Amino acid sequence: MRLDKLTAEIDRVVKMNSGDGFRTHLGYSMLGRPCAREVWYGFRWFKVANHTGRLLRLFSRGHAEEPRIVEWLRGVGAIVKEVDETTGRQQLASRLGGHLGGSGDGRISNLERFGLVGEGLLEIKTHGEKSFLELSKVGVGACKPEHVVQMQLYMNDFDLAWALYVSINKNNDHLHIEVLERRPEVAEAYIKRGVDIVQAQTPPPKINESSSWFQCKMCSYADVCHHGAPPAVNCRSCVMAATNIEDGSWYCNQWRQTIPANHVRLGCSNWTPFTQ
Repeated sequence: MRLDKLTAEIDRVVKMNSGDGFRTHLGYSMLGRPCAREVWYGFRWFKVANHTGRLLRLFSRGHAEEPRIVEWLRGVGAIVKEVDETTGRQQLASRLGGHLGGSGDGRISNLERFGLVGEGLLEIKTHGEKSFLELSKVGVGACKPEHVVQMQLYMNDFDLAWALYVSINKNNDHLHIEVLERRPEVAEAYIKRGVDIVQAQTPPPKINESSSWFQCKMCSYADVCHHGAPPAVNCRSCVMAATNIEDGSWYCNQWRQTIPANHVRLGCSNWTPFTQ
């Protein structure tokens, strides 16, 4: 038996089904990252994702855990709305013609006996052992500030007063639950940040000029940002492309026309990368 080949084939299928990692919008889940240039690189499709099959399977654990946690919450009497009742789809937050936004995990209510009045945002996250231990010790605000930003943006867009943050340790199923109150000033600040990044025609400043800075060493775009590696070839990584915030499309200043959606991933013979 060649079970190693079976594992390799599973990983090949996982990679094939994962796509190139390019999201058409700048997600609220990314907007709280500390480096604006990293966020901009992601929005501008500077690098094709090249994760291993094992890592992609690990990423998908978050989605797989959500139904379990929702089932547990309903078991204690919570009312969980995972989709928009009018569309039957995840509840979407969208700005700038669709260039900025995301989809929330749901809304939750009927938790008055736990001190939570009315309806709030439900956010579910999975953590590895090290991350979960830190989360349990210092809380989500200190451990995962980008999660706080994400929740504040959804609370703002969905007009909810609080958020229930339910996190699970992937190693042993321990739970950590926190409640965050809505802070409109946080949402407003990061909406402005999102608008600036979406509309930026030049890379934002680096978080640090040294490639040895701890955040830079962990960044997927370090080779582009600090070492001059070329970005992936597509329209969004080209200096000629600009966002249209009215309808969410992209406009080419070279050809002076809206770029067809099915061509954005391709680029053209006049593709001109940004100077780093």
